[in-house]
Amino acid sequence: DQMNLGAHRLLLAAGYTDHAAFGGHATWSAEYGLWVNDSLQLTLAAGSAFHAPDTTDLYGFGGNPALDPEQSQSQELGFRYQPGARHQFSLTLFRNEIDNLIQYVVTDYETYAGENRNVDRARIEGVEAQWRYTGELWSARLGATWQDPRDLATDTRLLRRARENFTAGLSRDLGPHQLALDLLYAGARHDWGFPAPERLAPYWLANLSARVAVREHW
Repeated sequence: DQMNLGAHRLLLAAGYTDHAAFGGHATWSAEYGLWVNDSLQLTLAAGSAFHAPDTTDLYGFGGNPALDPEQSQSQELGFRYQPGARHQFSLTLFRNEIDNLIQYVVTDYETYAGENRNVDRARIEGVEAQWRYTGELWSARLGATWQDPRDLATDTRLLRRARENFTAGLSRDLGPHQLALDLLYAGARHDWGFPAPERLAPYWLANLSARVAVREHW
């Protein structure tokens, strides 16, 4: 259910999953938003989640039939500033605590063979900033995420997770059609290695896409 009461907005949600292999699990979500003025909104959010290992986790590459499901709790604090119809800025602080996070673990350093295992306790916390521009013909966006993904049992960074990610997007409307370019930068990550963890270099990913309106309804 959601309610809008003047400058206040409230959203409440609840769910229940009855899994054949992992039993019943209840989840919930609560969000509150306050318009401080016509341009600035403050948001608070919290919730829980449940994720059962899928067939690939259990029996695919690195499959482990003994995996437990992931369960998590999350909190967010956000600020959104919209000085006009075209520009929007947002800043979000987040914290996710995960029990039994599923992660691939190398057991043979020569062949890199391994299996999926549960991380007893994990925490991912950080900050995300975004800017969006929407014009008559052009649209653009910039985003940045800084995070600390940590295995709390060993107090080490989670494998294969970057501390920083940056995104950029630009699109142009051509009548009913659209052409877009998206860029993603992922920072360095660490993977299993012997005798020390292996550093995976940062990388760029670029996507060029087009949307074509064939007819009025297509």
